[in-house]
Amino acid sequence: MVDIVTDVCFGNKTYSVPSNPLSWTACSTSSFILQFCSSAAIYWSSPSFYPRLSEILDGKARKVVEVDHQSSVALAVERMCFHKVGAVVVVNQSEPVGLFTERDLMHRVVNQNEDSVATPIRSVMTTPYAVGSPGMSVIEAAELMSDNRIRHLPVYDEGIMIGMVSSGDILAFQLRENERSIKHLEDYFFSQ
Repeated sequence: MVDIVTDVCFGNKTYSVPSNPLSWTACSTSSFILQFCSSAAIYWSSPSFYPRLSEILDGKARKVVEVDHQSSVALAVERMCFHKVGAVVVVNQSEPVGLFTERDLMHRVVNQNEDSVATPIRSVMTTPYAVGSPGMSVIEAAELMSDNRIRHLPVYDEGIMIGMVSSGDILAFQLRENERSIKHLEDYFFSQ
């Protein structure tokens, strides 16, 4: 017989998780967590339960640092340093045409002994580039970034760039979610 345990909260979401109630009452902490996690894994195999990129964007500034496609690499690097970001969006008349990242700087400028003042950003930017959407799960975004070996993912909503998510943003978000999950498990288990 399957019973429903309600108010199982992970992060800012509440889930109903099926479990055998007998295995919850007579168990040690580690086996409780194992039983709980294995029960929850059945339901979390669906991407609909994963947090979305919109949740990461809600927790950070959505302003994306831009640089004109005719600008020099030196200007792009200056903007990256000033704003403390690892990537800028390259625009042509306010329309995104590429990305310029720290990796582009190292591989296409420094490693090739290019002059950063004389090199136009359009000649060393990444194009085309992978994009995400606000409804994309954090797991899907992490896989997309890993598959493409990128650390910055522009997020588009209906053809308009609404923000940028970095691998650091995803890692920090996942760490916060894990801390909340552990706290909830401790609260639930030790309040019995």
